[in-house]
Amino acid sequence: MADIIKVVWLCSMHNSCLNEYFKKDTKIPAAWMSEFLELAKPLNNIELHVVTPNLYNNKDADVCIDNVSYHLFKFHSGLLSNRNALVELALRGARNIESKVKDIVNAIKPDIVHLFGAENLYYSVGIKKLIGVYPTLVTYQGFVQWAPVPTNIIKRYVYRKRIESEDYIYRNCKNVSFFSIEEYIKNEFNRMYPNHNLYRLDFPISRPVLDATIVEKKYDVVFWARVTKNKGIEDLIYAIGLLVKYKPNIRALIIGGGADSYLMEIKELVKTLKIGDNIVFAGFQKTKEDVFNLAAQSKVYCLPTYFDAVPSSICEAMFLKIPVVSYPVGGIPFLNQGNTCICLAENRNIYSLADCINNILDDNELANDLVYKAYDRICQLCDNDKIAVQMDTAYNDILGTWN
Repeated sequence: MADIIKVVWLCSMHNSCLNEYFKKDTKIPAAWMSEFLELAKPLNNIELHVVTPNLYNNKDADVCIDNVSYHLFKFHSGLLSNRNALVELALRGARNIESKVKDIVNAIKPDIVHLFGAENLYYSVGIKKLIGVYPTLVTYQGFVQWAPVPTNIIKRYVYRKRIESEDYIYRNCKNVSFFSIEEYIKNEFNRMYPNHNLYRLDFPISRPVLDATIVEKKYDVVFWARVTKNKGIEDLIYAIGLLVKYKPNIRALIIGGGADSYLMEIKELVKTLKIGDNIVFAGFQKTKEDVFNLAAQSKVYCLPTYFDAVPSSICEAMFLKIPVVSYPVGGIPFLNQGNTCICLAENRNIYSLADCINNILDDNELANDLVYKAYDRICQLCDNDKIAVQMDTAYNDILGTWN
């Protein structure tokens, strides 16, 4: 085995370095990928190549920054915006991406290809023509097949195409990594896709310096995530609509960006429910510190996500010492293993969701109990210092068994 492992990451990458290079102040979604990158940089036995769709200008580009080689590719025709490219890829097929990624990777000649997330048509499909050619590792980011079926006919078609692609990748890529707190998901994955090699690779969690218990409260409830239906924002708004009958001065803070058209729908829903005075939209925040500073001013964190692995924002709220309310989906119930440290409402039940929020707001003893049990739990589970070693171990094990 070579002393230096040449690794390709196939992912969606935004970071401050690329923002500076392209001279664009682009919002950085999926911040954990740039955090993964920072943790991998010190590994002097890895030559890292990041293959990613070019969300900056949708052109092919090769860039080397801080000893990391970025290979950005054009991923759609340009007839639609980046935001609507999924529709084009679902309708026209993503074979162009498969071929383009194959050509990029063949030119690199890596020892291993690491795909982050199997559910994204605009880059995940790129691994299809690499299976069996190179050793592969797929990092699980959640099952799109567990998401609710969209009612819109076009979105439903895209959804089905994403499921087809996700299923193909998991059936054929035999090495899969999971966050340590996704034990339930690992068991379910084994049932759905038996005879795979499963590895532990924790997701980086931004650990706040701030202690929310000593911050003055301006809000009762906070939501921070991308503002989408699947993150449960509508459920939270309806729950606030229920709570306002008993708590007319309740205030909820919504942190996060989203599609302009969907944000308009959400604000119209708020207007229809006549709770405009009870909900504040803070929008996208550039840094995690900005998010934490705002979130710490709230009494409860609510993320009623419809499907997920273990959302990093829940882990961050646990570190921040804000009591958490969510739904029992994905790996989230595992957080309560051994001790109840987050409040889980009945899935997709806004009345149960409202009750959970209300119980915490009305009971300081319950809130404090959840906060300190959650903080102890997350400190036991998450340690960013272990991630580089986990990554290195997985790569070497896979390469050692590659025929």
